Amino acid sequence: MSSWNAMSYEAKDTILGVVRDEGDQFLAMVDDDAVWEAPTGAGHWQVRDLVAHIVDTTEAYFVAFDAARNGGEMDPAYGLPGMAKRVDAQAQALRTEPRAVLVERLRRDRATMMEIFEALTAGDWTNLLVTHFYMGPLPAFFYPAFQLMDYGVHSWDVRQGTGRAHGLSGEAADLLTPFMFVLWKYTVAAGDLEPCELGIRVTSGPNAGDTRVSVGPGGMLVFNPVNVTEHQGDTVKWTWHSSGHTTTDITGLGLWDSKIRLGARDFHPVRWASSAPAARQGQRLLAGGDGQDRLSVTAVIQPCNGPTALTGV
Repeated sequence: MSSWNAMSYEAKDTILGVVRDEGDQFLAMVDDDAVWEAPTGAGHWQVRDLVAHIVDTTEAYFVAFDAARNGGEMDPAYGLPGMAKRVDAQAQALRTEPRAVLVERLRRDRATMMEIFEALTAGDWTNLLVTHFYMGPLPAFFYPAFQLMDYGVHSWDVRQGTGRAHGLSGEAADLLTPFMFVLWKYTVAAGDLEPCELGIRVTSGPNAGDTRVSVGPGGMLVFNPVNVTEHQGDTVKWTWHSSGHTTTDITGLGLWDSKIRLGARDFHPVRWASSAPAARQGQRLLAGGDGQDRLSVTAVIQPCNGPTALTGV
């Protein structure tokens, strides 16, 4: 159902509605001196640290969207492996802020963030690349999902700290399901891991289904073969065992950009033509689908001088 696939613009109203609901619940729970220093389900964090964390995260998004809209420069991605330590330090830095001051700051930030989301067009949803501090350039549709994680998951943390029975709302859990595959890809623990395949079954909700995740050596998702040398007139086909991808020219010449392609069953071969050798980069954004679908992307190269190197990374 496209209205429940937050990577699709058709789901914009759905996810923004759930983000509002989860944000309302979060603010109602935390805006109370009686719980401000209460324990949570987020390790050593108290309720005040959750509020500080969302303030820090949201204000970083403002910088990222401003740079995306105005062509500003962003630093290279910090990386997810070091994220936990840094976000802890960022949250702790705001620990002495009075409750009323910090909660009001979050309310203002939330209102501004929702205005940015509301202004996103259908083209922006998938084609506006916004540089995440930890993950690097991502399509704009990731950011409403990140805010859903902020308010939905951290509302869960607040309730967990009370010791009472509770659960994440079905709407939030379902919308976040596809994004979990992305986060898993970037948070695989380093180590000497053997390649394997995992089967994951989600049993209810619009995003229910079976997913097969292939894990390569050391826990990385890999292309096979890694490198291909293409000669003029050759045809190259990429096959993704997943439901989301993009292929882009990384020469800086602006030769092509496939944009984000969604839904394994809806893919069709995409063709580009270039007049000079160029490197292609295929970036897997989502491990989805049922493990049986295949995506073929075909690049047809016009006559050029010599072979063209293609790299899957």
